[in-house]
Amino acid sequence: MSLERALGELLLSLFKPKELVYFLQDGPEGDDVVGALPSSLPGAALAREAVQALIRRGRLDDAFFDRLVEERSGREDDIQAARRLWILDTTSKQAEERVVEAGKKAVESGAQVESQISSAIVELESAIGRTIAQSQRAKRIALGAVFASLLVVAVAVAMLSGVDSIRSELKQLRGAVAEQASGAQKLLDQLEEVKQIAVASSRLADSALEAPEETVLESRRVSQPALFQQETEDRPRMAGKLWPIGKTLRVRFLGGSSEQHDQVEPWAREWLDYANLNLDFSDAPGAEIRIAFDAADGSWSYVGTDALVVPERSATMNLGFLEKGNVLHNFGHVLGLIHEHQSPNADIHWNEKAVLEDLQGPPNFWDAGTVNRNVLTPHDPDRYAGYREFDPDSVMMYAFPSSWTRDNRGFEGDATELSDSDRQFARRLYPGLN
Repeated sequence: MSLERALGELLLSLFKPKELVYFLQDGPEGDDVVGALPSSLPGAALAREAVQALIRRGRLDDAFFDRLVEERSGREDDIQAARRLWILDTTSKQAEERVVEAGKKAVESGAQVESQISSAIVELESAIGRTIAQSQRAKRIALGAVFASLLVVAVAVAMLSGVDSIRSELKQLRGAVAEQASGAQKLLDQLEEVKQIAVASSRLADSALEAPEETVLESRRVSQPALFQQETEDRPRMAGKLWPIGKTLRVRFLGGSSEQHDQVEPWAREWLDYANLNLDFSDAPGAEIRIAFDAADGSWSYVGTDALVVPERSATMNLGFLEKGNVLHNFGHVLGLIHEHQSPNADIHWNEKAVLEDLQGPPNFWDAGTVNRNVLTPHDPDRYAGYREFDPDSVMMYAFPSSWTRDNRGFEGDATELSDSDRQFARRLYPGLN
């Protein structure tokens, strides 16, 4: 969930609209923030505008959260959770600025290497030109002054010795250029490794915004009607998150453009070539699946029937960026699939120290518990009895750098097409198609 949305909902739960205005007026933000709020707003809109005004005017700080704790001490846990989300958002932006600055320095360094190589080439061409000119002059002297032939020969020998010296210098220059090129390649390799770690961290930062597949929603789970208990002998257990075989899931878009809608639907329907389910894209008010397109909220989806506990006005999926692999991944969650790296059958030998060091730093700043829950700890094999064999080529697999495993095994992840295992597993979960 984005910082603005989370903090807005928190303020709405802590104060009535008038109380919120009084609270802001009494603090150091005072009229600076309250004066920026439009008049006669409903509660949710007022809270959202208040958060945006606090951020724009630089009034969202530790002192603000301390005042919230003092004013509503009974909700300190919720307030501290919002404070951590603010810290994560702030440090993520700072880390992004540092990465951009480091990229600029790397480009400048590359330009300096290129300039040095160009200078070396110019020097080589100049030396060769001088040698040729000197040789031609010596030839003319020899032809025009036979009586000084011995002297010319001596001069020629001396010049040839000079050419050998120049050749030696050229060889040394070539070696220096080759060494600089090797250093530049090492720098590129290091940047590529940093990029892999940054991509994995970014993807996991998005996935951490997803509704946890196991813990958070279990306490809110409602009793399901008999329709949802349909099973077959070979159908995996999947923690009770599977839909009835042959069910039609209604899908409604919460915003987004017609071009975005036209892209999502055919990609999502690729699952239906293998899973005995139906997708009805419409404006049905009671749609089980509701898709938002908030670029600031990452990409996430509730897993399987967990979508049924989400309030009807809220999204059950968000597509923060629109790529085929991302759509297939999140509709895999709709079918009930979990992240492949946390499959009970995933035999990944994590380098826990490296994973913790990278994810406890920017841009994630996760604590050890969050890293364990989102990366290192596989799902309970009893709750996911019958889950497929680990498939590193699945659309449910993220990319991970080789430095995160003890056997230096990296994972490309982020597939853009369903794997053979994805197709076969969809048939097992929802059998019955010809």
